Order: sequence, then structure tokens, then C-alpha cells
Amino acid sequence: MTDFETKLTDVLSNIKQMLLDKNRRYGNSALEPVRIFSKSSPLEQLKVRMDDKLSRLRSAQTDDDEDVVNDLIGYLLIYKIAKQDAVLKSKPTLQVIFSSAIADDLDENIVWDYMFHPDELVGIQDPQHRFHITSKRADAIRVGDVVAGYGKVVEVKV
Repeated sequence: MTDFETKLTDVLSNIKQMLLDKNRRYGNSALEPVRIFSKSSPLEQLKVRMDDKLSRLRSAQTDDDEDVVNDLIGYLLIYKIAKQDAVLKSKPTLQVIFSSAIADDLDENIVWDYMFHPDELVGIQDPQHRFHITSKRADAIRVGDVVAGYGKVVEVKV
């Protein structure tokens, strides 16, 4: 690992830990605000928080225990997550049904190596041992595709 890679890993690890600690303390309030006073979207509320942090940087107003740059980086990461969530919510939900064979065991070329995100899907196995996946990210799957780790697509429902 290069010196840059080591430093980057350390910085990202610290930011990740800060975000996880704050999420434990405050809940998921940045992505799921309680909306008592403000009815703005999470994206808009995050922009306000980032504006506040940028204002503090510009005017050199910081508290001793506050790292404005780390907070700003954290808000930018949360903003990216919120933007991805907004895109997912706008997509239709598909139900993708796979054959019982796992794609790695099939004698076919894998045409789709798509990884479903666990928070974005629901999976069940039906009596015919077909695996059903419900996901908003699976909009490019077609019947006949072979998906790594799942099997051959036998049905797609909107």
C-alpha cells in the first residue's frame, strides 16, 4: 500500500467512525428527519447544514470540540446517500424470479453480475424453489439473463 493509500484509508476510517457514532447518538435524523418545524426534503435539509458549515469555515467560527471540515465531509457523504435513495424511490419496483439453480452452477455465461444491496431488496423462496427478489435497482434485468449468485431469470414483474 502506498503512503497516499494508507493516509486515505486512515482519513476515511475516521470519517466513517464519526458518522457511525453520530448516527448512534442522534439516530438517522439526517436521512429521516422528524419534520416538526421544517417540511423540507432530507436533501434540502442537508444543503442547509452544509451551508452552515461552509459559513463557519469562511468566518473562522469553530468550537474547540468541533471539526468543521470532517463534519462537512460527513454531510457530503450523507448527501450522496440521500441522493441515491431519492433515485431509488423514483424507480418502479420489480419482482425478479430466478430458477432454483445458482448461476455459478449453470453451464451458461453470466450476462449480469449485479449485486443487490441488502437494504434494497426482499428475497423469498417459493414452493417451486424459485427465488424471488424485489428491488428498485433491478430495472435492467430481462428473462433469460443469468445473474451471478442467483441463477437464471425466469420471470420479471413490475
